[in-house]
Amino acid sequence: ATIKEEVPYNTSTYVAGAAIGVHNQNGAAELTITLEGTNTIAEVGKGIYVLANSTGGATLTITGDGSLDASASQTGIWVQSNNGNGALFIQNAKVEATGTNTAGYGVNVQSSNSSTAALTVDGGSLTASGSPGILYDSIGSGTVPKTTALTISNSAIVDARNGEIGAGSTTNLQPVPPSGNGIVFNGDDGTVYGVVTLKEDLTIGAGETLKLDNVANLSAGGHNVIVNGGTVDDRIKNNLGENVIYKVTKVELDKTSLTLEEGGTATLTATITPSNATDQNVIWETSDANIATVTNGVVTAIAQGSTTITATAQDGSGESATCTVTVTAQTNDISANPTTLNFGSVREDYVIAPTAQTISITNKGNQTINLNQPTANNFIIGTLSKTILASNEVAIFTVQPKTNLEAGTYNEIITITGDNGASTSVTVSFVVTEKPYIPPYRPTDDSIGLSGITVDSEDKVDVEEVSTDRDVRDALGRDNIITTIQAEEADEPVEVTVEAGRDHRNETVYVVQKNAEDKLVLVTVVEADSRGDIVFITESIEELTLTTYLPEGFINDVDGNTYYIKEDSEVAYGWLELDGWYFFDYETGIQQKDRWVAEYTDWYCLDANGRMFTSAWIARDSKLDVWYYVDEDGLMLTDTTTPDGYYVDAQGIWQA
Repeated sequence: ATIKEEVPYNTSTYVAGAAIGVHNQNGAAELTITLEGTNTIAEVGKGIYVLANSTGGATLTITGDGSLDASASQTGIWVQSNNGNGALFIQNAKVEATGTNTAGYGVNVQSSNSSTAALTVDGGSLTASGSPGILYDSIGSGTVPKTTALTISNSAIVDARNGEIGAGSTTNLQPVPPSGNGIVFNGDDGTVYGVVTLKEDLTIGAGETLKLDNVANLSAGGHNVIVNGGTVDDRIKNNLGENVIYKVTKVELDKTSLTLEEGGTATLTATITPSNATDQNVIWETSDANIATVTNGVVTAIAQGSTTITATAQDGSGESATCTVTVTAQTNDISANPTTLNFGSVREDYVIAPTAQTISITNKGNQTINLNQPTANNFIIGTLSKTILASNEVAIFTVQPKTNLEAGTYNEIITITGDNGASTSVTVSFVVTEKPYIPPYRPTDDSIGLSGITVDSEDKVDVEEVSTDRDVRDALGRDNIITTIQAEEADEPVEVTVEAGRDHRNETVYVVQKNAEDKLVLVTVVEADSRGDIVFITESIEELTLTTYLPEGFINDVDGNTYYIKEDSEVAYGWLELDGWYFFDYETGIQQKDRWVAEYTDWYCLDANGRMFTSAWIARDSKLDVWYYVDEDGLMLTDTTTPDGYYVDAQGIWQA
């Protein structure tokens, strides 16, 4: 039965608001309820209210094998005697009483302050919820009755876990000690009194305890104490043995998310709390078996997509944990770091290659890759540190230019390959410059100011004597013509030999030597006829001048010195640009070769042909231990960094 209607005020002002009310104005008030089946009282002010207003006691008896759930805003079950005893008896029935308001009571037993307020539960159970769950007091005055009693028998249970049990003021409840044989929960603390046999499973939740009173004993009776986050003392464990069942309170997985490639597998591990849970097993499930399956925690990826793997405690506690599984396509990808290497530049006479550099290859895909050993033409490639790479693993190898490479620029792309088209590359570069010319000595202040002859294009010379001897034969009997010319004031005569068999036809021979005063002198001009014989020798050259007869170009004197005659027949002095820059002594006009030349504080270097070096490294000597650098204008650099990245000091010397 279900009752959701109150006694109206026009029926009884004393028990108005109660679903079931009994009132006796001048005597005892008694009510007995026999329960059959399931019964409910709800949505009322008072559930059951028994009131003895003036004289006599108030008694409520609930019996039978049924159940009652009495829920009311003020009090679930209220037994009140203003001048006598108040008593509530529950026999074999299963009763729940709840006060739903903040200050509502589950059960309220009231008596006069000189009487007894008693609650007895025999063989059944009472579950009381409220603030408090069970209250003993004296006719609403907040005082403790003369006597309070809580009696349990025949393994009855009084459960006030959603409230407390006490007497007097709700702000200062006094204890009501239980007696008999049964189980009482006062708040979260449960105690077994006397000899008790379970009549149903008893669950001890989180924060709750169950213990045996000093002389108590608890038997299973075919039922269990289920520990679901709470605690029981060791005596109960000893009494019940396997009938103490520990429920799972938490399930955790070692991963909450997991990414697999198609065909991949991974194992999830479930952890059960508490560690002594009776059933440690979990049930594995997948929300989409087309994406991934799971067997005993082993997840197998089937196809691209997402699914949820759930591990649920097998013991029925309802505890579970999940892992989101994402399945991706198989990928084969590798990367190199760095992707470019520049080994700089060296001279072609290098014997030690630049230091080897290291390349790292990372497997960026989700498949294991077998790498192939890379190769190169002009670089030495070190052996891969490993050739089988799992996902995110790294292999390394070294790269170093080979030695004895010729001058040139070496650029190569080193390609690293692996399974299923995996590939990456590294661009490497190396420059070998030409071996520099080695001058005979380094630049010093005393390398300038060499003594030499003086050339004056205005000097005139006189020819003193010219003679020709045609009677000389060579080894084949051919005529050789030797012409001897003696210039005035010259140290020695000059012989000009016209060799037989050579084509001297219409040839002009210029003879140049130094006179006694170290003057450059053009002493004669010899002309040959169409047969090669000398037919005319200029003799009347008493006023011959250099500018008249010297042709443009390089000429050598008898001592091997070289000069340059310009287009205007003038001898060159200082710097002259031809196919490069050349230097001729400012005083003598003699060409300078194989040496350094200073212009104030600037230095320049000439090669074996007298041509100025540009954009080149120059060694001091054959030891190759001291080097200088000249720029594109031929100037030796000092206290700076060269275009190819090397530092030279204030003296122009390369600092390694």
